[in-house]
Order: sequence, then C-alpha cells, then structure tokens
Amino acid sequence: MTNHPHARALISITTLLCAAAIAGGPAAIAAPRKPSVPQRTAARNASAPPLECSGTLYTWGLRNLNQDLDSDFDKNPHKPGDQSSAIQGYEQPRPPASGETRARGDFSNGFWLGTAGHGAGGDADRDRLYNQFLSGNGSMISFSSSSTMSQIIGTAPAFTAFAAKFENQVKLRISNYHSLCGFDGNGLLAQDRPGYFNDPLYAHAVLGGYQRLEATIVASDSGITIRYKIYDHFGAGMSDAASSLPGLPGLYYLQHYAGRWGSKYTPFAWWVEITHNLPPAPRFIAARHP
Repeated sequence: MTNHPHARALISITTLLCAAAIAGGPAAIAAPRKPSVPQRTAARNASAPPLECSGTLYTWGLRNLNQDLDSDFDKNPHKPGDQSSAIQGYEQPRPPASGETRARGDFSNGFWLGTAGHGAGGDADRDRLYNQFLSGNGSMISFSSSSTMSQIIGTAPAFTAFAAKFENQVKLRISNYHSLCGFDGNGLLAQDRPGYFNDPLYAHAVLGGYQRLEATIVASDSGITIRYKIYDHFGAGMSDAASSLPGLPGLYYLQHYAGRWGSKYTPFAWWVEITHNLPPAPRFIAARHP
C-alpha cells in the first residue's frame, strides 16, 4: 500500500507536520488565516467623517446686530418725524393715567392678543421677550431649537417654504459633488429667504421682519444637519410710530419717550434656532454601497 503515489505523498506531509511540531511546538503549526475584511466594508462601521467644507456658516443681513435701522435700536425721540396721532395722543396729559401708562396698556394688550393660544410654552417664551423689554438691561436673549418659539417660527409658512428650497439645493450640491465646497449658500439665502412672518399671528407679533438669517450645514455620509438662526431687534422704529397694528405705537412711545436705557423699555437683539436633520443625499448612499 505504501508504494502507491498518493499514499507516499500523504506520509510525507504527515512526517513534515510531525517534525515541525517537535521542533517548534504546537505554535509552529499556523492556524488557518481568516479572509481579510475589505477596507471599505470596515469603514462603513466607523463614524462617517464630515464632507469637505462641512460646518460652513452662510449668512444674510446685518453683520452688526447693534446697527440702528429705522431708529429701532435707540431710545431717543425723533421729532417731528415720529409725531403720529398716536404718539401725540400719548404726550397729551389725560389724568389720571399718564402717557406711559396708556402706552404700556396698549402695547401689553396688543402683544398678549397676538401671542395667545400657544400653550404654556408659548406664553413662557413670549414673557421672556416682554419682560426683557420692560425691565431688562438690553442684553441679547435666545431660544433653542427645542423651545416652543422655535416650533412656532419653524413651522410658519414663510419659513417652511424657504427651507424646502434651500435644503433641496443643499442635497443637489452634495449629490453631484459629494462636497459643500463652492456651495453658494449666501446667495441662496439672499434669493430665497423668508419674507415677512404674517402667519401664524404669534410669529407676526414677536418677529414679523428680521435682521439676520444664518444657516450652518454639517454633512457627512450619515446625514445632513442644518442649523438655522433668525435674529431680530425687539424694538420699534419710526415707521412703527404710525402703525395701525395694535400695540406698536405704544411700544414705540415706551422705548423712545419713557424709561432709561439699561433699566426700563430698552430694545435688545434676540434669536431663535431651528434645526433640521435630513437623510443622506442619494450619492451618499451610492458611495457607502458601491
């Protein structure tokens, strides 16, 4: 039997393995090697790195939020340009209520009316603005993306229409280039930014127009996060002195004819953050699953 060619080969292999075991012990006989994992497969299990130019901030509007447009960020009278019938009426003595008392009543009633109906969260956020104007020192305040203020502003038709256009352009850019470098975010904000916030009434009462809009885009193969910030002045300018909107002339009178800067009826800047989390753009999926 041992003269058969296959039997002789088997004996030779067995002899070599035994010799190796005697010379180097069990460790000398190498275990079968597992097939290596392809590098791209391993990368899928790691956290996705940001794309090129991810984290870029895009802006529209005032660079300096302390800039005084339409005199809405100072406490000076602006005669004769601000002498609307409403302002003249507050200046006329009508005992026992002073012009300040009447203006405060008009402003408060108009502000409460415009911001009613949004629950305890809406009331609390409204009160932060109101109290900061009545007795704050003029410092900036903000509302996070988890606030009721963010939910109200973020679901306003003016904002959702803008966000849909802007985010579509973001996804197209990433799908085509797998990068945010060269993305004209500033131009798109200027072109498609929200108009006046007329709806809902709450957004109209606290915001209306605004001074600055920001969008920060963080993108990777895992998804896209866009953090919007809308900045405004809480104050009244000369155009508000003759406004027909309830409470606005009263707000103007309090700011420009009553109180003292830093202690009473002081205008201030404020902002609200709105965060949108988007799924990966189509090319992300193609890149992850070649």
